[in-house]
Amino acid sequence: MLRKADVPVALLSACPSPQAGVGNQDAYDAQTALQRLAGTGRMTGVLSRKVLVPLGTIFVIQSALTVAAYAFPVVIPVAAADLGIAPESVGFLVSVIYVAGMTFGLTSGWLLARLGPTLVFQVLLVLAGFGMAALTIGTVEAAFLAAALVGCASGPMNPAGSQVLARLTTEKTRALVFSLKQCGTPAGGMLAGAILPALMLAYGWETAVLAIPAMGLALLALAPFGGLGGRDRATGSAKGSGLGPFGAVRLVLGAPALRAVTFAGFGLAVCQMGLATYLVVFLWQSAGYEPAVAGLIFSVLHASGIGSRVALGFVADNLIPARWVLVLIGAVLSVALLAIAGLDSGWPLVAVYGVVVLAGATGNGWVGLYYAELARLAPQDRIADVAAGSQFLTYLGIVCGPLIFGALLRVTDSYPFCFLVLAAVSAVCAVYLALAGGKAGGDG
Repeated sequence: MLRKADVPVALLSACPSPQAGVGNQDAYDAQTALQRLAGTGRMTGVLSRKVLVPLGTIFVIQSALTVAAYAFPVVIPVAAADLGIAPESVGFLVSVIYVAGMTFGLTSGWLLARLGPTLVFQVLLVLAGFGMAALTIGTVEAAFLAAALVGCASGPMNPAGSQVLARLTTEKTRALVFSLKQCGTPAGGMLAGAILPALMLAYGWETAVLAIPAMGLALLALAPFGGLGGRDRATGSAKGSGLGPFGAVRLVLGAPALRAVTFAGFGLAVCQMGLATYLVVFLWQSAGYEPAVAGLIFSVLHASGIGSRVALGFVADNLIPARWVLVLIGAVLSVALLAIAGLDSGWPLVAVYGVVVLAGATGNGWVGLYYAELARLAPQDRIADVAAGSQFLTYLGIVCGPLIFGALLRVTDSYPFCFLVLAAVSAVCAVYLALAGGKAGGDG
């Protein structure tokens, strides 16, 4: 990769400007071409080793931690009898994961200041491993303890990754890099769905669960070589320690631009989880689709979010600022939810898949841009704190989304009405974010 600094100064200076005469135009063209070629290095910065190594490390660790979280909805229906709980109790365990994550995530700045990113990621892997081991104890109490430990492991995951990657990226590469990082979440979900059922069938659910801490041990040993960085001795004792338990939340809410992105994240999380939780049962019970078809449509919803994260990150880096991409996501998701509200068995299947792809690409594709925009707006010494404080409210949206949808459904007995409400929420997020400021530095 050629950088401007790599082009010898003598070579550039030897190329006179066009004002020196028409006969020197060829020399001027050569100089311009070299300068433009050097400039492309900034566009390909995402491919540099200093970015790829930590990005790959964070991606793999995030995937592993996500496997631990998704192990609950995959394993609990099989393990329920041994645990002495009903299979539908998995919803309570998943709620514990998110509540623990949003709460423990508030300590991210404090942990990173004292331990550094490498050791923090190692601690998260240990917590997830102990959580999975606790689940194999086979009691109700152990299952809830396991959910809490896995939740604590997931809480600082994104703030830690944001701090590492924010210092390695520029305005021209940040959105794509952050979007690639967030692909670790659906990748972890896909791994959990593909590997754990096969292991359970062959060896039992306990062995399948213990495969996760085994994977964590390998990553624990590899983390120090992942380019994540250690404790910043210059700021380790001062930064990230004076905000208090909910100081990170106050920091986010006190800056208009950060507040706007956070509220948009909360609303989009409500829509994302409400749709993901109730789409299959809506298609089956209300819209008249066979369960197998409904399940396939659900898979398409999630698969479409993987490619869109990368594509939207590229758009945000090169064509449209991330904040405006988030505005467009809110608007398009609103239209997709309006269409889903009108779905029935009379729709052509191609049209159904088209609408669901649109909903998945937007409803699952916004998270990387959300963290990238937080990193852009945050004071450089508070990136982890800002990510943690904003994430607290976004996780609240994840917890509240299914609850709000379920409460509305009980009152109205109408799936279309509930999807219309989600469409309105998404539209409000788009309008609010469009009208809000976008000034960097956390001051709105």
